[in-house]
Amino acid sequence: MGPTSVGMVFQVTPSNLLLVLAVVLVFGFFGKWMFEKTRIPDTLLLILLGFLIGRLFDVEGGAFMTVMPYVGVIALITILFDGGMELRFKDLATGLPRASGLAVSGFVLSVLAVMLYGHFILDLGFMVAAMLGSIVGGTSAVVILPMLSGLALGKKAETMLGLESALTDVLCVVVTLGFAGMIATGEGSGLGLAQAITSGFTVALVAGLIAGIAWLWGLQRIRETGAEYVWTVTALFALYGIVELFGGSGPIAVLVFGLMLGNAETVTKMFHLPKRRLSPTMKRMQDELVFFVRSFFFVFLGLVFDPQFLAVTPILSSPLLKAFGLFLVLAGARAGAVWLSTLGDEKLTMHRQRFVLLMPRGLAAAVLATIPAAAPYGIVGIEAFVGYAFAILLLSNLTATFAAFVGGKKKKPRPKPVGAPEVDDRVTPT
Repeated sequence: MGPTSVGMVFQVTPSNLLLVLAVVLVFGFFGKWMFEKTRIPDTLLLILLGFLIGRLFDVEGGAFMTVMPYVGVIALITILFDGGMELRFKDLATGLPRASGLAVSGFVLSVLAVMLYGHFILDLGFMVAAMLGSIVGGTSAVVILPMLSGLALGKKAETMLGLESALTDVLCVVVTLGFAGMIATGEGSGLGLAQAITSGFTVALVAGLIAGIAWLWGLQRIRETGAEYVWTVTALFALYGIVELFGGSGPIAVLVFGLMLGNAETVTKMFHLPKRRLSPTMKRMQDELVFFVRSFFFVFLGLVFDPQFLAVTPILSSPLLKAFGLFLVLAGARAGAVWLSTLGDEKLTMHRQRFVLLMPRGLAAAVLATIPAAAPYGIVGIEAFVGYAFAILLLSNLTATFAAFVGGKKKKPRPKPVGAPEVDDRVTPT
């Protein structure tokens, strides 16, 4: 057993797994309640729970790293689909230009800043350091989208930050894999990387639009099967897999698919289809699935965290100190990007400080940090990348928690009178 173990070894049995499942769900409910009462997000509570489970039962986190991409993809699909359903076309039209500006400027500045820090402080080559920047250079949709639903930022600001997280998730994946390929083979160019990004977005956009229109066209027959939501989730998984197979961006395709369903009335009118609406039951099931998946994703992140990275001696060469310096560099890049992307807009300018703090990392950083050292890339000398990514994840989520705590909280809508009919406020009923 490791030095942090307390003497209990976890045995994988049905009763133990059910017990862990129950504990995670209880903490998930408690975290949700805590956020509603105090504005403190449940992210850190769930990560801490996973960390404690790992230490209490002497669970070897490295053994779970192989399933991290699968857990992460399911969480990403679920959250992005929900985020797309909450968007309206008019909000997208007004928010996309500034969201794109924030995403691109923030990502580019982060890569450049980390490249310089990594080369001169961490003794990495320029290309390897730039790859590290691309790994931790974007905010996480899995974290930020649910968090925004409880913060009093205004629809424009929420749309901007939500779209930014979806865009940077894709940039992190594409650019990191591009850098990894160039470092491993010594081939490739910036032009090829730009073409890959453009192609990925285009394929995803077209696929998401076609899938959304087709789904609305056949929605009535799908509903008649009595399994509308199950079939929709099946379609999400298939859409993600097919788009990734053809070189597109699965996350963007899922986001667009959710956008089409969330604007069902407008889309069916635009394409002269029979008028459709999503059932309130489907929304409730989606909310419950998001809660379930998020809870387990963050517990899983805590479970795979290596406690040895927290060592602080010797202080000048401790990984934690280097990671803290890396976090400060990212915060500086974030501040510059926020300043640029909010110029000329008074409503956004008043939220600049919170925008800087709302920079949580999550899925992309955790997963991508493990990829360059593995096959088929096999890049050596980057063993500390996983530790850096998890430290950035924890520090950035702490700052996001602080931003949620000190800022205003969105007011809850007044409860409906007893006996009032239930109406889906996401689309106008037929």
